[in-house]
Amino acid sequence: MVEVFTGRALLNKDGDLVDPDEALRNKVVGVYFSAGWCPPCRDFTPVLCDFYTELVEESDPPAQFEIVFVSSDKSSDDMVEYYHDVHGDWLALAWTDEYKHELKQRYKITAVPKLVIVKENGDVITDKGRKQIRDRGLACFRSWLDAAEIFQNFKGSALRVPVWFCLSPVCFTALGRYKRSRLFPHSVGCGPAEGCRTGPGPQHRGKTEPPPGDGQNQGRLERETCRVFVECEELPPDGVTRGYLSGF
Repeated sequence: MVEVFTGRALLNKDGDLVDPDEALRNKVVGVYFSAGWCPPCRDFTPVLCDFYTELVEESDPPAQFEIVFVSSDKSSDDMVEYYHDVHGDWLALAWTDEYKHELKQRYKITAVPKLVIVKENGDVITDKGRKQIRDRGLACFRSWLDAAEIFQNFKGSALRVPVWFCLSPVCFTALGRYKRSRLFPHSVGCGPAEGCRTGPGPQHRGKTEPPPGDGQNQGRLERETCRVFVECEELPPDGVTRGYLSGF
């Protein structure tokens, strides 16, 4: 569990109380200081939602990651409206809990938005979570996980290895572009039989290929699981690192 929230009652999106010891055990935690009246917060929160969704809700197994929203809203009603309308399905500290002031002091919060990534004991991994997500996307989670020194529940098992774990940072650029372009279905398989590799971009670069079948899928882009290789050209002649995607 994250000691910084020990003894505190956290809320979920349904308004239910959640035990932090259970909800945050063996996870990297993002403490998200934000407010609905703040335009930069409203700009970044949807980005954080996408980041959280891809890591936790669409990964198999889910990433060991949770977010706790600490509000700087001007009233409880403002906090609830902002939390329910804009935020992802993560947790929140109640607006009435005065502990939020101690957290802001501990993590030296002088402005919002601020995403502080912490270990289980509350020690800071980085206080630049917002910048790292914008600059590096999913790739930054690997460095957070390594720094957190927690048990990684998918290592050494026969479970499907999540795509955010097995890709090199440069491949995340290609994967992010693929996600945004929707040229392939949104669900990406990446496990022992559907691995990821690095190497020169193949003849498929710049093309899309539907999953194999009886020919009925040819030329159709459907939202169904397909196997995807993210192939990265680490040292191209012009010195610019690129990533390529090919389906098979």
